[in-house]
Amino acid sequence: MTSLRVLGALMLALVSSPARADEPDETDDIVDTDVELVDADGDGIPDALDPSPFRCDGDFDGIVDPVEMGWTAPWPGLEGAPCFRADADPSTTTDPSDPDTDRGGRSDGAEDRNRNGRIDRWEVDPSDPSDDVDTDGDGIPDAVEGFDDPDGDGVPNARDLDSDGDGREDRIENYWDVDEDGIPAFLDLDSDGDGLPDAFEPGDDLDRDGRSAWNDPDADGDGVEDGIDGVDDIDGDDRPGYLDVDQDGDGLRDGDEFGRDDDCDGVPDHRDRDNFDGFCVAPPEGAIDGAPWDRPFDPLTPVDPDAVREVVGCAVAPAGAGWLALFGLLGLWRRRR
Repeated sequence: MTSLRVLGALMLALVSSPARADEPDETDDIVDTDVELVDADGDGIPDALDPSPFRCDGDFDGIVDPVEMGWTAPWPGLEGAPCFRADADPSTTTDPSDPDTDRGGRSDGAEDRNRNGRIDRWEVDPSDPSDDVDTDGDGIPDAVEGFDDPDGDGVPNARDLDSDGDGREDRIENYWDVDEDGIPAFLDLDSDGDGLPDAFEPGDDLDRDGRSAWNDPDADGDGVEDGIDGVDDIDGDDRPGYLDVDQDGDGLRDGDEFGRDDDCDGVPDHRDRDNFDGFCVAPPEGAIDGAPWDRPFDPLTPVDPDAVREVVGCAVAPAGAGWLALFGLLGLWRRRR
């Protein structure tokens, strides 16, 4: 198997290297005649050089054969192979026929979590058995957890079942990074980045999307992020806002009301139990038409309450010298009669 891999790498190097203009291209015969362009599994490796010609991932470790073998491009003539993926670091390779190349106890795919062939942050070397050690047995190697003590409990991460001290074990939080802040959940106090700490959010999956509330920025699936929904129980149904799809109990989902304040009372509609008590509600029948508050879906702002009363017909005492003079004349006329 080793000699086959070496032969494959050598032939690929010959094919991939550009020929000098003053020299004949000696690789043409190799590509065209020596290797038959049959690729049964579509991984970009000719069957003649493929250790598992009928499976893209011959050892079922989660890493496709081209990445394990260090290929950066498919064999000429096999471009567009559906299973092909380029190795991000061809200087390091793993055995495509052995799911645990270093025999350290963790599969190659578990060590190279993004399966790109490169040792990235929060990963270990699938060719080094020494970094497979997992002292606390939480499924995360000591080399990844490190020996810091962020929760200040006197126990280093590599020996701490709850490294960040949020009340949820590392084996449950694992490597999730829903908020894409570069910090895996086992070290992140707010794994989903919704503004609510993991210790506060439960492990339930209310919206059945496969993620628990602590790892779901919209735990109730109402279209409004948990941190915006808040924790208040506005309608008194014993459910905090971030777990209540209709937190004001008006029969409308929070996601449908979000971003609106139809009555301009300063309370968002998804948290407003009465959407008709502000300045922007439709005026009563007979009022002057065309006032801005009779278009409740416009992005309006509250207006002067006095102006509202004046337009909708509320009594406003007249003022001015002209009116005073008129009242005086009416009084004299009534006395004479």
